[in-house]
Amino acid sequence: METGGVAGPLFAQSVALSLALHVVRRYSDSAPCLREGPDLSRKRIARVLDFIHDHLDQPIALADLAAVAELGLYGFLRTFKRSVGVSPHRYLVERRIERARMLLETTDDPIAEIAAAVGLSSQSHLTTLFRKHLGTTPEKFRRSRRSLPGASS
Repeated sequence: METGGVAGPLFAQSVALSLALHVVRRYSDSAPCLREGPDLSRKRIARVLDFIHDHLDQPIALADLAAVAELGLYGFLRTFKRSVGVSPHRYLVERRIERARMLLETTDDPIAEIAAAVGLSSQSHLTTLFRKHLGTTPEKFRRSRRSLPGASS
């Protein structure tokens, strides 16, 4: 969990927290009292989304996002997903892919540099995510965008 693995620390921390909660619920005599809280306020969710956007090129920990939202880890996970519609990790990955797409379309930067600029560990990691989410590799995506009519070469 400390290294975050290839998916990053946010994913590892989310999985660890979910696993811990499952173990407590399943094997404890006294399950935690977890109430459904309200959704994140617009102000809090805007702060969290701005934080993610401003720190895409860095590792982002679940604790960082929970602190920005001024919530505990579990409460943050539940309210983020309810408010945004996806988990914090999925939202982060989608924003990284979105920014990588924009950089591929607008720059000639090497793909490895684009991967680093969006907070991914390597060009291979970007390629894996890109293929999973868009069905193509970053290089093929870049070439296809440049061959469109009106695209700059």
